This record gives sequence, C-alpha cells and structure tokens, in this order.
Amino acid sequence: MKSPYVQGLKQGFAELSVYSLDFLFGLFQAVALVGFEILLWTFVLPADNQTALFERTSYFLLANGIALVIGGARYRFARDLSLVIKEGTLSHYLLKPINPVLYIYSEHVGGKGPDFMIGLIFIIMGTLWIPTFTLVKLPLLLITLAAALINTISLNVIAGAVAFWTTEANGIKNAFAQTTRLFNGQQVPINLFMEMISPFWAQFLYILPFASVAYTPTHIVIAKTFDAIDFRFIIASIIWAFILPLLATLIWNRGLKRYEGTGL
Repeated sequence: MKSPYVQGLKQGFAELSVYSLDFLFGLFQAVALVGFEILLWTFVLPADNQTALFERTSYFLLANGIALVIGGARYRFARDLSLVIKEGTLSHYLLKPINPVLYIYSEHVGGKGPDFMIGLIFIIMGTLWIPTFTLVKLPLLLITLAAALINTISLNVIAGAVAFWTTEANGIKNAFAQTTRLFNGQQVPINLFMEMISPFWAQFLYILPFASVAYTPTHIVIAKTFDAIDFRFIIASIIWAFILPLLATLIWNRGLKRYEGTGL
C-alpha cells in the first residue's frame, strides 16, 4: 500500500508541471532580490577589497539559498495551511486516516521544486567562493540545518494556524515573513545588525528563533576558523528546535478544536 504522503508529494509535483513558468519567475525574483541586497550593501558598506566583496556575495547567496531550500523565505507552507482552513477543505483531510499537517506539507514540498532548485544553485555558488569551509565544521552544519528545517516548519504551522481565529491570516503571515527576513540574516547579516543597535537589544538576537532559519548555518560555513564560530547561535537553534514544534502542535490542536466546534 502506497503511503498517502508519497501520493501528496507526487500531487505537488504534478501541479508544478502545470505551472512550469513559475520556475523562471521564481528564478528571476530570487536573483533580483539577492542582487539588490548585494548592490545595496556594496553602497552602504563598501568592501575594502575584492576578497571582502566575494565574502559578502557568498554570504547573501548562502543565506538566501538555505532559506529557499528549507522553505523559510516566503512562508508558502503557512499560506497553504491558511487556505485549507479558510476554504474549509481541511475537513476533507480530517476525514482521512492521515496527519493533515504532514499531508499538506508533503504536497507543499512537491510543489516547491523551483525554490529548492534555485536555493541549491545559490548554495553551491556561495560555497565555491568560501575556501575556509572544512569537514571539521560539517557535523555542526548538519545539526544547524536540521534545526533550521524544524524551526521553519514550526513557524509556518504557527503562522498558518492563525487562520483558525481570523479571516485576515494573510496579513499576519506576511508580518511573520517580514519579521523572519529581517532577523534571520537574509537582508542584514546579523553580526552587522548587532553592531548597529545597542548592546542591550543585540543580546535578544541570540534568543530569537529567526537566526536559526538562515544566519546560523551560513555563519558556520563562512567562519574563517572553528574558533570564530559563535556557538550561542547554535545552542539557541537547538533549543528552539525542541520548543517550537511543541508550541506549533499546541496552537494547531487548539485551533483544530475551534474549527471542529464551529465548522469554520
């Protein structure tokens, strides 16, 4: 018997093939966004030499590539969850012997081929320009990538579950997305961001979950030496990887009781 989640994955790929132009549009959008950030920071903080420019370019390619691959760049999974709640199609999933969130996520993964391919291209390009990456850092990188995926899925579930309580969930989802992009290192390298604000507020960037989405794994790759790695971000990522899934499950189950009770 075939797994329903594999079927959901295939369904996502089937829908993607119908909208093949999405890949070209997504590629143009992602390249334009990263290019704008690199150009902006070139003027805001000019690079001292060509090496510094390459490092900055690598950083933005890696941070945005990782966010695209794990789904932390646009909160599209949260959008998918909001839609099935608002349109009432969640009821169809609840009638089946499946985990609705996992099934919807399998469909989402199948349909995010363009983001995955574009993100992978960015990661490869960014890594090629970073000669300091060694196999010694690989275990840490894999741990932080796993934490990034867990935290991203959890944040998407939390943002999507808001639709149980309000019909204006898109606005809240967009606020989640913009907050994440600001504090996860995609737009501003967090080490530079911390230099721009007071030391008191800078400390909060260590304990927020957003850095784990992109900055922390990127920081491990670009750190010149093992000693240069800021382990506070890694520890925070791992802690959030335990807290956020529990919080997302609690919020989803609370919303599900309200959905079943009111027939939204």
